[in-house]
Amino acid sequence: MPFRKIFLRKRIEKYVSLIPESGRKLEERLILTDLTAQGVQAVLAAGYGKEDFCSVIKVLEEQTRFEAKARKKNTNFCCF
Repeated sequence: MPFRKIFLRKRIEKYVSLIPESGRKLEERLILTDLTAQGVQAVLAAGYGKEDFCSVIKVLEEQTRFEAKARKKNTNFCCF
């Protein structure tokens, strides 16, 4: 895959756990937080735990049986 590592799993897990806590403190509903947490868990369950956030793409590729293709080099996007 042509994706670069940019965001380590350790940090993803940390931030995914901090977001719901912040939402509760602010009494705000964070609708997509559960979906994000499920995505992180899917990455870990698929064995991509030592890879970066772009491993979410690999899980989605496996689930959909569709290969994501990298665009021409573009520094505006982290994974593409």
